[in-house]
Amino acid sequence: MVSNLYFSRLLKAIHQKLGIFLLSSLLLLLTWQCAQSSTEGANTTTKQESLEMPSTAKPTPAHLTDVNCWSENNQFMVAALLDSDDFFWKRFWVKIALLDASGKQLLIGADSFAIIPTHSSAVPPRGRTSFTWSFDKRKISGEPDSIRLIDAMGQEVFAGPILIATKTSSVKVINGDPEDSTKTVEVAWRVNGTLENPLPGVVLEPCIDVLLYGTDERLYFTQGLQLNQDTAVVASDRYGQMLPGDKRNFGMAIGYESLPEALKNLKIGRVDFLGYEKRTE
Repeated sequence: MVSNLYFSRLLKAIHQKLGIFLLSSLLLLLTWQCAQSSTEGANTTTKQESLEMPSTAKPTPAHLTDVNCWSENNQFMVAALLDSDDFFWKRFWVKIALLDASGKQLLIGADSFAIIPTHSSAVPPRGRTSFTWSFDKRKISGEPDSIRLIDAMGQEVFAGPILIATKTSSVKVINGDPEDSTKTVEVAWRVNGTLENPLPGVVLEPCIDVLLYGTDERLYFTQGLQLNQDTAVVASDRYGQMLPGDKRNFGMAIGYESLPEALKNLKIGRVDFLGYEKRTE
C-alpha cells in the first residue's frame, strides 16, 4: 500500500504542476480531442492502414472483452480490451466492422471496416491491451449498434519484461453543488497505483494503460500514459528505466470535465491499470 506520506507528497506534486482540476482537464481533454480528431482517419481504412498499420502485421489469434458501444453527441463510441491468444509477443491493431441492431454490416464512409491501433506497443503471449475510438455517425450508412472483430492484426516484436500494474488506493473528490448548497457533487477521482517489473530485464520506457469503468461495470475510457518522465499528467516517485525487481508508485487526478457524456452521467465505478513497455521498433 502507498504510505500516507507518499500520498501527501504525490498530491502536493500534482497540485504544484497544474492543480487538480486543470490537471484532470489536461489529461482527459487532450485524449478526448485526439480521439475526436482521429475519427475521420478511422473512417477511411486505406488511410489508417497506410499511416498506422505496417504491412508486416498479420491476422493473429485474439478476442475482445469488456466491449462497450454507445452513441453520444453524434458520435458512435467504442471501448474494449483485446486479449491475445497467441504464443508470441505482438503489437496489435484491430480490424472491426460496425453493425446495426439487426446485425447488418454498415459502411464507414466508403469502407466496410476500420483499422484501429491499440495502446500497448508490446503485448506478451496471452497478454492484454485496450483501445477507445469514436466514429462520426454522419459518415456511417445506418444506425450503429455494435461491432464485430474481423481480425486482430499483430506485428511481431521482440520479447521483453512483463510489467504488472495494480491500483493501491482511490479517493473520490466531492465538492458542494454550486446550484444547491444542501447537496454535493462528485467532480474527480484521485488514484494511486504501483508498477512492478518482477522478471529479469530492464524496462526503458515503462507505461500504464488507464481503464475507466462506470458504475454499471462497463468500460468507457482507456488511455496509455508514460511513467519514464516528469509530466503534468501523472506523478511518479521515480523516473527513468526500471531494473529487474523495481517497483514504481504513481498517482493521478481524473476529472469529469472532458470524459464521455455517458461516464459523466453514470460516474466512475472503478479504475484499473495495465502495465507495458513502450517500444520504438
